Amino acid sequence: MLNATEAGSPDNQGANACADAQGRTSAAAADNFSFLALASALSSSLVRAQSAELDEQVRNALQRIVEFFDADRGILCVVAHADRRVLIRDCVQRGGANLPLSTPDAGAIFPWLFDEVVVRGRVVSIPSIDRLPPAAALDRAGLSSWQVRSALFVPISHAGGVEFVLGLGCSRDDPGWTDETIGRLCLLGETLAGALRHQALEQKQADSLRFERVIADACARFAGAWSDQIDTEIERALKDVLDFTGADQAGFFATVETPGHLRLTHLNHAEGIVPAEKQVVPYDRICPWLYDMVVNQRRLYCFHRWDEIPIEAEVDRRYLEMKGTRSGLYIPYVVGGEVRHVFALISNTAEMRWAPVLVERIQALGGAFVSALARKSVFDALRRNEEGLREAQRI
Repeated sequence: MLNATEAGSPDNQGANACADAQGRTSAAAADNFSFLALASALSSSLVRAQSAELDEQVRNALQRIVEFFDADRGILCVVAHADRRVLIRDCVQRGGANLPLSTPDAGAIFPWLFDEVVVRGRVVSIPSIDRLPPAAALDRAGLSSWQVRSALFVPISHAGGVEFVLGLGCSRDDPGWTDETIGRLCLLGETLAGALRHQALEQKQADSLRFERVIADACARFAGAWSDQIDTEIERALKDVLDFTGADQAGFFATVETPGHLRLTHLNHAEGIVPAEKQVVPYDRICPWLYDMVVNQRRLYCFHRWDEIPIEAEVDRRYLEMKGTRSGLYIPYVVGGEVRHVFALISNTAEMRWAPVLVERIQALGGAFVSALARKSVFDALRRNEEGLREAQRI
């Protein structure tokens, strides 16, 4: 007679099933605890990081995310909706090294993923690149070139649009990512995005104060400058604008008696840039559409790349391309009912986005230029009158 239940009996099978269930419950609890610890640690490190340290902390966080999900690659992208581009901010591989990238624009490498994740705001899980649809041929080739066989991409939205994209990649098929994996990755993505939004806000505030100082310093110098010092102070302020914006040339034009012509009166340029000549130029012939827009219609105009220039401005576009102007901002200033000055800021080396707040600040600084030149004109007229009186007295 046996005192214990024999192996294989119903009671023993139930005990084994119970033990398996307890094991699974314990493993799930440990996994949840590990994830909560990771989320808490990343949030704490990102919140405490100074603005100058945040970039490194974000890369470290991305590295830890890759390791937690047992992936081989991790990528964090910033969406530029105005340009229809996805800029790769950070890309790491397991082991700590950053991945070398041939281009920062992920939208160009992965057009199908761009439409799915950025335009439609969908989570895309790819268990194997072999299962991608025919429309994703370029995306398949791009993932393959990065030695990625499976991938997961989640959109991080803000203010009604996708702001960031967080992605994982594996060099093996079917990594076993679940809905829980997606939810966790989205939560960590929101943590990264929140820190980056805070950094952007701090940078925006710092830039605002910095440009306000540029305007205040320029106005103070104008107020204390003699008539013959005004031109030098304007060109000094133009250099400050270049340093702030990263543009290549900043010029201030004046209209002349000959219709359709402008004279470049003040100019500053970045190092290595061949400057424009200070001379009278018939802009109504070489840039007729732009001249009509800015001078005749008195409207501010800017473009950040050539394909934004309208078809009817084909003559202007050919001239700008010939001059190497990749982005431009043109601000008219009306005096006595007519445009008397034009502030031009251009970039030859890179495409620039002219944010409205930046345009307003530059416009305000140009207004200070106009006031200083008006004061100079009065001083010059008084000096000419005094010289005429002295000459009359001498005669």
